[in-house]
Amino acid sequence: MPKPAHAETRQNRLTINDISKKFADSSLSPVELAQDCLMRIKKINPSLNAFCAIWEDEAIKTARESEKRWRQGRPKSAIDGIPATIKDLFEVKNRPMRQGSLLMPDIPAQTDSPTVANLRKAGAVFLGATTTPEFGHKGVTDSPLTGITRNPWNTSKTPGGSSGGSAICAALDLGMIHLGSDGGGSCRIPASFSGVFGYKPTQNTWPVFPASFFYSFSSPGLLAARVADVQTCLPVLRRKDRRDPLQITSAYRKGQLASGKKLKAAYAPTFSGLWVHSDTAKIVQNVALALEEIAEIEEITPEFDTVTEIQGTHWLAGAATIISQFPDEGSRSKMDPSMRFFGEHGEKLPLLKFLAAQQQRLDFRQYCATLFKKYDFLIMPTTPMPAFDTGINAPLYPPTEKIWYDWTPFTFPANMAGLPAASYPAGFTTDNLPVGVQIIAAPMHDLTVLDVCAWLENCFPPHYPAPPPAG
Repeated sequence: MPKPAHAETRQNRLTINDISKKFADSSLSPVELAQDCLMRIKKINPSLNAFCAIWEDEAIKTARESEKRWRQGRPKSAIDGIPATIKDLFEVKNRPMRQGSLLMPDIPAQTDSPTVANLRKAGAVFLGATTTPEFGHKGVTDSPLTGITRNPWNTSKTPGGSSGGSAICAALDLGMIHLGSDGGGSCRIPASFSGVFGYKPTQNTWPVFPASFFYSFSSPGLLAARVADVQTCLPVLRRKDRRDPLQITSAYRKGQLASGKKLKAAYAPTFSGLWVHSDTAKIVQNVALALEEIAEIEEITPEFDTVTEIQGTHWLAGAATIISQFPDEGSRSKMDPSMRFFGEHGEKLPLLKFLAAQQQRLDFRQYCATLFKKYDFLIMPTTPMPAFDTGINAPLYPPTEKIWYDWTPFTFPANMAGLPAASYPAGFTTDNLPVGVQIIAAPMHDLTVLDVCAWLENCFPPHYPAPPPAG
C-alpha cells in the first residue's frame, strides 16, 4: 500500500554504521548528534509523551567523552556516541526507575541493569527514560504516573505498549537505540502500531537482573528505525553479565539466507479462527507473496489454540507477584485499575491451574520445536488490527462486540516458547495507520529473523511520520 501523504520522505534514514563513519571522519560529532536529538525531544515530547525523564546534562557529558575518543581513533565500539533511550523498566545508575507507578519511590538506582550496563560500556549516549504502563502490564502506554502516550501517526490513537515511548522515539528519530522489553509482545505491538522495527531475542540470550517471575518469558528487546541498527547492537547487548547465571552465551545460528539456498516458510494468516482486520490481512499476505522470492511458502493453520490461555495464566500469576508488594488498600487504590484487576485475580489463581499451565507450556514448546524442524521461519500478523483509540486498554472484538481482553494473541507464541521474533512495518491501512508483519524462527535462529526482515526492508522501504506541531 502507498505511504500516507503526511509521511516524511526520509526513507533512507542513516544507520548507526553510517553515523559511525561520520564520527570517524569528523563530519559529525557525537555532541552535535546528541544536541540535535535533545532539541527535537523538547519540541515533540509535550505532544506525544514519549519520555518520562530527559537526561540532558548527562547526555552532553557522555557525548563529549565519546567525541574525544573518536578524535583519538579509539572508540569503545560501533555504537560509541550513538544516542539511546531506556524504557523505564530498567535500572539506570543514579536515576530513579519509577515503572509508570505512583508507588515506586523517586530514589536513584545503585547499579545499571545488565543491558543498560552493556550499552554504557559500549559508549552509548543515554538521552532519557521512555514511558511505559504501570509495571509494563498492558499493551497500551498510559499510567497513573505519566498519563497518556500518543501515536506519532495519529495522536488520537495509542502507540501500543508496553514499550510505547520507545516506539515513538524510533519513529521520530529521537535517538537510534531504543531499549524496550517484551513479555507478551511489548516490543512488537508498539512497533506495529507505530510503524517501526521491533525485535525480541531468543529467551535468556540477553542478561537480566534482578530475576523475577517474568524471567522465563519476558526479555529485553529493541525498537529501531532500521533493521541494520538492531544487527549492529546485537553483539553489545548479548555480552555476558555474571549477575545472570541462566544467560545463554552460545552463538546464534548463522542466518539461513547466507547459505544461498531457498528457505521454507510457513504463512499463518490466523489461528483458532481469530478475526483479523482486512487491511492487516492483506498486508501480511503481500509480505508472504514477496517472500516467495527467497522461500518456499506454505500456508498453514498452526496449532496455537492453547497459547492465549497459557499466556493469560502466567500473566495473572506474575501480576500477583507484583501487587503482593503492596498489600494495603491505600497503595492499591493508587494503582492503574487494570493492574490491580489482573493482580487480584492472580492472587485467587488455583495452584493446580497454574501447574497445568506450566505443563501446557512445555507441550507448546515441543510443538513449536516440531514446527521449526519443518520451516525456517513463520510469517504472521503482529497484531490483528491497527492502533485503536487512547484511553482504553482493549478494543472490542468485532465478531462479538465484547471487550477483547486477549487482543494480542499473535505475539504470545514467541514468549511462551522462547522464540526470536520481530515486527517489520510493511504497509498502511486505508486510514493511514501502520501495520507490522511478524517473523518468528526457532530458538537461537535470531539471525534468520533479522536477515529476513533486512530483506523485507528492500521490498517495503520504511516510512516515518512527520513530527507533530510543537506543544
